[in-house]
Order: sequence, then structure tokens, then C-alpha cells
Amino acid sequence: GNIWFGTEGEGVSRFDGKFFTSFNASNGFTNATVRSMQFDPFDNLWLATENGIYRFDGKTFKNFNAANGIPDNVVTQIDLYEKNTIAFGTNSGLGILKTFSQISKKNGKIKIIPACNNLTNPELENLIPDFEIFNSNTGFPIKDVNAGNRNMFLDDQGAFWSGTGFAKIGLFQLNPSAILKNPNPPILEIKNVKINDEYVLWNDILNNPNKSLSKNKLNPELDKIENVEEINTFKHQLLPTTRKNLLEKFKNISCSNIEEFYPVPQGLILPYENNHIGFEFAAMEPAHPHQVKYQYFLKGYDKEWSPLSNKTEASFGNIYEGSYEFEVKAISPSGIWGTPISFYFTVLPPWYRTWYSYLFYLIASIAGITGIVKWNNRKIKARAILLKSKVHEATKEIKEQKHIIEEKHKEITDSINYAERIQRALLASSQVLDSHLQDYFVLFIPKDVVSGDFYWAVATKASETNGQKDLFYLVTADSTGHGVPGAIMSILNISCLEKAMEVELLSQPDEILNHTRIKIIETLKKDGSLEGGKDGMDASIICFDFRNKTMLCACANNPVWIIRGRDLIEIKPDHFPIGKHDKDQTPFTLHTTSLESGDLVYTFTDGFADQFGGPKGKKFKYKKLQDTLLSLSKETFPTQKNILQKTFNDWKGNLEQVDDVTLFGIKIH
Repeated sequence: GNIWFGTEGEGVSRFDGKFFTSFNASNGFTNATVRSMQFDPFDNLWLATENGIYRFDGKTFKNFNAANGIPDNVVTQIDLYEKNTIAFGTNSGLGILKTFSQISKKNGKIKIIPACNNLTNPELENLIPDFEIFNSNTGFPIKDVNAGNRNMFLDDQGAFWSGTGFAKIGLFQLNPSAILKNPNPPILEIKNVKINDEYVLWNDILNNPNKSLSKNKLNPELDKIENVEEINTFKHQLLPTTRKNLLEKFKNISCSNIEEFYPVPQGLILPYENNHIGFEFAAMEPAHPHQVKYQYFLKGYDKEWSPLSNKTEASFGNIYEGSYEFEVKAISPSGIWGTPISFYFTVLPPWYRTWYSYLFYLIASIAGITGIVKWNNRKIKARAILLKSKVHEATKEIKEQKHIIEEKHKEITDSINYAERIQRALLASSQVLDSHLQDYFVLFIPKDVVSGDFYWAVATKASETNGQKDLFYLVTADSTGHGVPGAIMSILNISCLEKAMEVELLSQPDEILNHTRIKIIETLKKDGSLEGGKDGMDASIICFDFRNKTMLCACANNPVWIIRGRDLIEIKPDHFPIGKHDKDQTPFTLHTTSLESGDLVYTFTDGFADQFGGPKGKKFKYKKLQDTLLSLSKETFPTQKNILQKTFNDWKGNLEQVDDVTLFGIKIH
């Protein structure tokens, strides 16, 4: 009930009486020119195009082209042949899609159904095509099939008629069913064996490996066999010098026998220098011998059979020593496989990989090792006497140096420990913190004995029109460097903070940081270097008014976090340090925040977030620290401190601590 239209380069269209439906590249059919169309008994539509044959089953298009075995991608005609078989004309002759092979696996076994007639329509999607080709390459005088309207005609005798583009043959008639086919498998023979791409006179090798080149008067029949092989192999009789050169070249090859008809050696043994072997083979097929195809396989050398081809030669080079079996098989034009034939041969190892060579290597190695050991023992004994006296002298010197090093180490350790006590004296004491903070914790993990991180606190009173109010200042800072240089820098930074508050009487956090920055730059400028004054610190300074529940703060690179319920409020820092910088003329920002009972205020340095560790050795990062603090917000501060300490140690694992760590937590009541 449909009308189908093939187009010029725009695919195919279907008209159902009301609407047109187009099929092109967007739904699986290439935008090729459609030359011919035909339905099969399963209501599949077959289309001849410039990109091979297409089969449309009502849902999808299946393409068969030159890669599947058709003679040419340009298909000019298509027609039914013998009910279920598709015939098609191409630019390279006539083809017949004569059988289908459906392959299905069940219980690990492969089942093959060869005939199209035995299949139902739903099975067609999984079929593999089998093509029969008729053109000049397969022995038929057909070059191409013209693309005219219905140019290919099937008569009532089963013969195809078609016009061609071949100047010598304008019209051809072909009856595929009348072509005689050989029902028997091809008979395959190995005709010759070549060594190093050269022919060998195998009877000479077998019978007369050291003979003179005069005719053998005692065995004229043997001379006759050798002469026949010589003429069949080289197409003419060789000069005596040529035969002598061949025997000399292949004198180390041996074999146990020669086959009767073709001069093929049996029990062939090749020396390693002649490990390149070639085979010439052919199948006896009386119908169409040039259409016979072959496959070969060298066991121990190849991993799989060669591709099916018309080649009647196989060559293998650089073969490792060992025993090998060459197998070759042939398939007739009718698709009948012949019995495979085999050829066995052995390649000997090179002299340096023979058993006697390995024995020599072993004996030589043992002798060499024995000689080296004896020579070494004599040398060791002589050196032992000399070393004994040197060891005595060196031991005495080492003991003296060890004593000196221990003394120096003790002095350095004592100095660092003393510096650590001095630094801790400058940090906010527990008495100061306990007297002004009701609930707090401080996680302080120096990288070394002394630290560049510090926390410092002071309490003051500020005048107001209606009286006095108590203010508590807390500084959490990360000085440039760590260890001894960082500790020295932290002492300078604390000194500059104290001067800003006690000498200059500054109370606003931003003013304190501005003045501290000036003092640090001026102090470090005195070192006389061009870079002087570039050291300093990252810090946050918080001024708490607990009575009115307000908080003033200023931050240099280090933020301040407030956890209120399930929310985390971030007071973002100014992105420049307290020290010499491109923005050292920019004043620090003052942040004013109202506090609520139950608020958790956290100040910190970057040591925790920058620590490398975890399963991939990456940084802990601020986002993960935020999530950790939020998850601990319901815990008491002693519990929070213990969990944070364990989290840091577990994350760090066996890796080195990269920086000092300081984290301060305060709960507002």
C-alpha cells in the first residue's frame, strides 16, 4: 500500500497515500543516489546505491558494501533471483547474495544455518552475507552493469541480460545456475620450500652433500631425478659452478627424505643462519582454480591464521630455534574447504645458544668467579691489616668528635628550649585567658620547638560618656617563617602590637594593625637590604565587648568564622599582610559584628588547612575545616580540641608537618 521513491543524492522517500516520509542520513540511510529498488518475500526493501546495498526491514537500514565482499560500492541494478536470493549489478560486474549464514551461540556451541529459505524475517538482522561474484577477476567477461532504467533483466530460463560499459562486450547473458561447479574439496600440495628467499636443490642436499660435480656414473637414475628437479625449479639446467655455489651456501642444511612428486624435503633441519623459510603451494581445482583461496598458520610463530587470500606463497623470517609445524588449507569457489596439510621442520640454535656453549659459559663463569674470589681474598687480607690500624686511629678521632658534637648539640638544644620558654612567656597566658573567657580552647601545634605562630591577648578599659566598658583583645597571628627565624619574627610582631596599644593608646583593631604595620616596616628597613621590611605577619585581631555582646575585628589574610546554630558566618580578611606590600598604604578594614549567646567564634592561621595528607596526599583545605567545625558545634570545647588534634594527626599520617598550626575557639555566653 506504499509507493517508494529513490532520489538523486537525497535518500529514499515513502508515500502512504497521505504523507511522505523521508529516509536519509538522519535516520540511518546515507544521502546516496538510489538507482534501483526491490522487495524480497520477507517484505524487506533492498536498495541499490552509490554506497553499496541497503536492506530496510521497516525499522532500520543495514548496509553491505565492498568491505562485506561485494565487487564495487557503486550498485546500479538490484533484482530477485531464485525467490529468496538478491542479484545486483555494479560497476565491477554482477553479484549474487546467494546465501545467509546465521550464527547463534547456545550452551557454548555455535550453530550455522546456511540457507536464506530456512530463515524467518526476524532472524535476518543477525545474518552474515555470502556473495558470489561474476566479473573479469573471477573468469567471466563482465566488466560492469549499466545504470539505465531496468537495465538488468531476468528471463524465464533464469539467465540475466544486461548492457555494459565495456567497449568489446555491449551485452552479456549469464545463467548462474548453468555454471558448472566442482562439488569436491580442493586437493592441496606444497610444491617447493625456499630458504632465505632462494630455491634449493633438495636432492643434492639429501644425496650428495659433498659430491663432485661430475655426473654420478654409478647411479644414473639419481642424476635423472636431480636434473628434473633442477629444470622444474630453475626452468633450465644450471652451470656446474652455480650448483657448487648453491651446495656451499646451504651445506649445513639437512633432511631425511624428499617427497616423490614435488621436491619437498622431509625431516628438515635448518641451522640458525638459515632461519628464513618460504613455502610455495597450490590447490588442484578444475572449475575455477584462480578463485581458490588459502589460509596458512605456522605453529609456534603465528598467533592466528592468515587472512583468506589468493596468495600461493608464505614466508617467515628470523625464526627462533625450536620445532615448527606449517599448516595450509584451501577453500574452493563453491565454499568447500579442503583438508589442511602440514610441513614439519626444526631450527637449530646459534652456536652461542647451544648446550655445549652454555656448559662452556658455566665452566668459564665458575673459573672466573673462583679466580676473582681468590684474588679478592688476598687483596682483602692485605687491606684488613692496613685498615685495622686505621680503624684504631679513626675510632679514637670519632670518639673525640662525638664528644664535641654532643656538647654542641646540647648547647643548641638548650638554646632552642630556652627560646621556647621565652616565646611562651610572651604568648597569652592561661591566667589572662581564664580570667576573661568563660569557655574557650586553643589548639597550638608548632612545626618545630619554637614557632612563627603566636596568640596574644590583653584586656583594657575604654572611656564612655556613661562610664567604663571592659574590652578584651585577642590576636591570632602567623609570622613570616617558622622555627627559630619565625620565633624571632613573632617577638618583634608582639612588641609592635604592644606599642600600638600601650604607647599610642589605640583601641580600634584596624588602627592597631595600621600602626603595627608601620612599626614593622620601619624596624626591618634598618637591615639595609632592598627587601628589608617585606617580612611581617598574617593576623586577625578581635576586640570583644562581652557586656554588650559586640565584636570589632580587623583581619590580614586570615578570616574569622562564627558558627551560629547550623550556619557559619565568615568575616573575610583584607588580602594583604601586616608588613611591606604593594598595598601597605591601604588601611585595614574594621568589621563590627553583633554576637548572640551560644555563638562559637574561631580564629586560626593557615597551618591546619595547608597540611598535606589524606589518601591522595593533598591539602586539607578551608572548606573541609569548615565542615569539620560545623560537625563539632554541638560538642564541648575539650572534646572539639581532642577531635581536631586527632583529625590533624590522622590527615598528616607519616608526612612531614608543613607549617605551625594555631586554632582558637571561644563560646559566647
